Order: sequence, then structure tokens, then C-alpha cells
Amino acid sequence: FYAPVGQGHQMFANAIIGILVITAWIGGLMTPFFFALKASGLLRTPPEEEELGMDVSKHGGSAYPDYVVSTTNTVK
Repeated sequence: FYAPVGQGHQMFANAIIGILVITAWIGGLMTPFFFALKASGLLRTPPEEEELGMDVSKHGGSAYPDYVVSTTNTVK
């Protein structure tokens, strides 16, 4: 790309090292945060709300009003 002649491999290696360092940094910072959320029960929504649908429980209406879930088996 824009590397001096013969140094393209070094730029590529630096980019890969940067990706790995950033991934490790974010993983190291966020892992305790998500473990704390899981331990406190705030990571997932309750099963009742999940069954009802998050759009109904959080926003008071269906996100897809034309989509109806049928509980009967109509295929023969």
C-alpha cells in the first residue's frame, strides 16, 4: 500500500499486533464488567419477558403488528 519499498510486511505485522493488543485490552476491561452483570442477574431479561417479547414489555406494543404467531398446526 503506502509502505516504503520492502517494508510492507512490517506494516502488516504492526496492524496485526495492534488488533491483538486492542482485543486483549477490551477483553481485559469488559470481562469483569460482564461477570458482575451476570452475578447480579442484570445480564439477561426474565424468561416471562422473553416469552412475551421485549418489544411488548419495554415499548408497550408489537414491533411487527402484522406478524401473528399461530399456536395451531395448520399443515397436514
